[in-house]
Amino acid sequence: MVLPEDHTTGLSATFTPRAEVAQNDAALGDIISALSHFSYWSSTAVFVVEDDSQDGVDHVDGHRNVLLVASPYTRHVSANGKFGGYIGHQRYDQASVIRTMELILGLPALSSYDQNARPLYDLFQNKDQASQLTSADLKPFNPVAGPSFINERVADLPQTAATKALERQSQAMPKGEDTQGPILEQIDWQASTNRPIPPALKQEVAK
Repeated sequence: MVLPEDHTTGLSATFTPRAEVAQNDAALGDIISALSHFSYWSSTAVFVVEDDSQDGVDHVDGHRNVLLVASPYTRHVSANGKFGGYIGHQRYDQASVIRTMELILGLPALSSYDQNARPLYDLFQNKDQASQLTSADLKPFNPVAGPSFINERVADLPQTAATKALERQSQAMPKGEDTQGPILEQIDWQASTNRPIPPALKQEVAK
């Protein structure tokens, strides 16, 4: 399943980039909540990865990506011992996600890449049967309210010279996912923050 709004459209569509991302996240929350309230939740695992991690950089490296796993079998206890979510620090890649799915489903590896990948063992509890799950494991997810800007529209932004320039840049970009390149990252950054553009992002745009 693809939730497309995380790509954003700069300032060329109805909603602002941060509103589009918030709507995307809210949709994901609704999906996980719906699944967790069904009787087959005890045999479900959902893997969520962000597309195009290499199309933009963060403060460490452009190859980093977000991986979320929702399942009764995942670890739920954080590093401070409280219920609320486990954060793993092992190095995994896309092949690791595929390999984990294959092991869960009992499928053979598709290639040498996933066959040799490290499964996501760190993210799961040592339970392999529904009878071993506790009420805390099976507790359904309930989505929280979205941020105040979830319905923020481009038309509602102050029509400053900077905003109009970003709108023109956005309109000039190629249409469709995976076509804009790093310029979209810069537009999203300028439209959503009041901070200077990171040097690494300037370098990506300059290329």
